[in-house]
Amino acid sequence: MTDATNHPFALLGIEPAFDLDEDELQRRFIAASAATHPDRSTDPLEQADLARRAAEVNRAYRALRDVESRGNELLKLLGGPDASREKTLPQGLLEAMIEVRERMDEAQTTDDRKALKELEDWAESHRDRTVKKIAGQFRSILPANVAQADRDTLRAIRIQLNGLRYYLRMIEQLDPDYDPANES
Repeated sequence: MTDATNHPFALLGIEPAFDLDEDELQRRFIAASAATHPDRSTDPLEQADLARRAAEVNRAYRALRDVESRGNELLKLLGGPDASREKTLPQGLLEAMIEVRERMDEAQTTDDRKALKELEDWAESHRDRTVKKIAGQFRSILPANVAQADRDTLRAIRIQLNGLRYYLRMIEQLDPDYDPANES
């Protein structure tokens, strides 16, 4: 496990987990923001320090609101592989995405709204299944079994996170108003 002192979970005082209560996350963010607001001090040096800490709190909140980013942060905290080192995708995903992307290009070219909606539904369904799988994988090792999280388990989570990225990017391309931070 890596040092967790400046980790997003620690900065917001939240127990590391993939499944987070959004209301609790919001409450913790508001409390941390209030505690680090530069107006809490009149001393310029303290204000500068508070401003730096407030920026860290904001970054932590953004990271934990977004399901992909949260998974990456949690995997990093557990000492798992990052996406730049482990690029493997779930079996069959690349082939499926090539086929789906061809259908998406065709539907976008012809402005086939029905086909675009079906593709968006497909991507959202796969995103939801992948998020549930990742949540289950993290639940199997957190919090009690963290010391038993072997490299194979952490690698399996990384592979699912890599796949999740494909679904999220596809949804973003199909729906310009999509905000991944609203997916928990």
